[in-house]
Amino acid sequence: MEADAQRWLKKDKSDKYLLNGRKLSLAENLLESDADSAFVSVLAKEFLEKSINHKRFQNHFRFGSIIGLILILGGLSGFSLINWQVAEKEKLNSQLNALSLSAENQFTANQRFDALLTAIKAGTKLYNTSEVSADVRMRVLIALSKTVYGVSTRRTLAEHTQPVNSISVSKDRKIIASASDDGTVKLWNNSGKELATLKGHQGAVYSIDFSPNSKMLASAGDDGTVKLWSQNGKILVTMKGHRGAVNSVGFSPDGKAIASGGVDGTIKLWNLQGKLLKSIQAHQDKIYSVSYGKVLASASEDKTVKLWNSQGKQLAILEGFQDRVLSVSVSQDGKTIATASWDNTVRVWSIDGQEIGTLRGHKSPVVSVHFSADGKTIASGSSDGTIKLWTHYGREIATLKGHGTWVSSLSLSNDRLTLVSASADNTIKLWNLKERKLPALKGHTSYITAISFSPDAEMIATGGYDRNVKIWSRDGEELASLKGHKRGIYSLSFSPDSQTVASASADGMGIVWNLAGLGNATLLGHKDRVYSISYSPDGKMLATASLDGTIKLWNIRGQQLLTIPGGISELRSVTFKPDGRAIAAVGVGGESQVVLKIWSIEGEELGKVEGLCRVVKEVSFSANGKILAVACSDNTVKLLTPEGQAIATLRGHQGQVNSLSFTPDSKIIASGSDDGTVKIWTLDGEELASLAGIREGVMDVSFSPDGKMLGAVGRDRVAILWNFDVDNLLARGCDVVHDYLQNSPDVKESDRLLCEGK
Repeated sequence: MEADAQRWLKKDKSDKYLLNGRKLSLAENLLESDADSAFVSVLAKEFLEKSINHKRFQNHFRFGSIIGLILILGGLSGFSLINWQVAEKEKLNSQLNALSLSAENQFTANQRFDALLTAIKAGTKLYNTSEVSADVRMRVLIALSKTVYGVSTRRTLAEHTQPVNSISVSKDRKIIASASDDGTVKLWNNSGKELATLKGHQGAVYSIDFSPNSKMLASAGDDGTVKLWSQNGKILVTMKGHRGAVNSVGFSPDGKAIASGGVDGTIKLWNLQGKLLKSIQAHQDKIYSVSYGKVLASASEDKTVKLWNSQGKQLAILEGFQDRVLSVSVSQDGKTIATASWDNTVRVWSIDGQEIGTLRGHKSPVVSVHFSADGKTIASGSSDGTIKLWTHYGREIATLKGHGTWVSSLSLSNDRLTLVSASADNTIKLWNLKERKLPALKGHTSYITAISFSPDAEMIATGGYDRNVKIWSRDGEELASLKGHKRGIYSLSFSPDSQTVASASADGMGIVWNLAGLGNATLLGHKDRVYSISYSPDGKMLATASLDGTIKLWNIRGQQLLTIPGGISELRSVTFKPDGRAIAAVGVGGESQVVLKIWSIEGEELGKVEGLCRVVKEVSFSANGKILAVACSDNTVKLLTPEGQAIATLRGHQGQVNSLSFTPDSKIIASGSDDGTVKIWTLDGEELASLAGIREGVMDVSFSPDGKMLGAVGRDRVAILWNFDVDNLLARGCDVVHDYLQNSPDVKESDRLLCEGK
């Protein structure tokens, strides 16, 4: 070590010549030994201390470098993670946008069931994430709401253990009869409750038909017999004569005869005592279907349909089919015939055998067809489990999906609002074809001009020209009708605690209604009609705007606190800023062209805006207070900063805009117009939806405080409620598609669990 110290000294004590590694470790041990350290020179001790300090510095430097590197790498990793998260969010938003657009397009193309499935996929993704932008979320909810309320609902009867081949509904629509491969006939009431099981056939039952007076039932089966039953299930007579299975049976229009068609190619006519009246060798191959109307029609394996009179005389042959004909239906007036064929077509014919049209749309063989009683609608069922509804002149009305396979039989109600179907999936389905109505509040006898949700979202208040304020539960039950105004009501506002609602009227008064019945307060002082009333955010004050040109502030007991000269020709709307420190009011621009003013609650004017449009009907702050929206008579909505700077103009309405409402998150706005529509917009002016439902002008719109409902009222005396509750919509939608998802072979395995837990 002494030699190393001397060399270090000669090199001007350079760090390059200090000890390191094993030498340094040995020297450190020497210095720590009292015995040996006495023989070490002062230079050597200095040299050793410098070496040790240099080692410590290097170790610190390396550690710091490692930490720095870790931090740098961590920063890069965090940056990459953020980028990945942003990319995933964009990807999800893009997927949801695409699904929403697809659902809208399918709905427009009348593929409503498919549209519902697509919307449910989007809704499920939305339900399981919070990383969705406000506009995309609203698009999904709009698509889901539209499809849920736009598709047919149904009930499934699943008591048969084998394929159901035929159904018949009694003429009074009270009883449904079904025939199955399980050898039974079952009777159901029109709500789907099983009433009885009839046994008597020795094998599958292929066809069934009620008598015109609904008192008897005819059935035909694989055992070659036709049976006549009383309504209580007693066999009245068994008719034998066919060689082989009987595929079809039907009563004559007067109920005095029965026609049957079998695999032997014959049509047999029987009286009600079971006597064979006529046997017609109608076809050289099996008969699949007979329909007994003013003419008798038979459909066969031989690719023809033949028409007969009741004496067995052939009237016409319907030809041109590319494959077997499985079903035939004669309209009640006897003027039109509909046929279903294995060639995927439904054809419509005149009574003289001329083809009127071919209805194409099924992608698989058509196995059943049925005319509505008035002859205006045709229902057809396919081997792929779909049902289509058509006008009698061939326009497709709807496609119904729900059966897992072959739809063997159909029956439409007289009013065309109910359809019963039978299928080889062992089920019967009862379809409600009436379009599901949006929830509506009905009870006013004149125009409804105002709607307001309680802050707890449990109640809805409406008011109108009938001078009544009505209070409703969220599910549409009328809870109260408040009477006190002498003229029509223009505006409503709930208190923050949901205990009171305030109304403004053409009678010049405001009334604060205590919903617990603890006494009302009347606001008296205006000299003309009061167009608008608004509670302060803390619930301690109310503001009113009147045609007398003034704004008044009141306490909740009805005592006037302040009168502010409006400086606007005709004041139409007033609202508090969300922080409660200011109010904004709008109206008609007179000579000054001032249509919007903002004051402090002490009455100091803070700002004004000129020339937005001639008349501003309503003003509304976003919940965060950053945006001021005004409804204009020039058919636009204008968005401003609270200081009056323009943000955007929303164009699209075809009539003046009367009302506005922001979503609770301040990211979406709804507007109602004289054009009868409610439009939903992003804040940069993109129109997300135009909702119809109010047939005449929309006077007021309001989002519920939880954003799950949008209400609108207008001149047609009803309040419409749009459902934007994703949980509720998914539950409703899944109730409709559940059977299809479980049973249809067309469903991807990945989609079968789409509604699990919903």
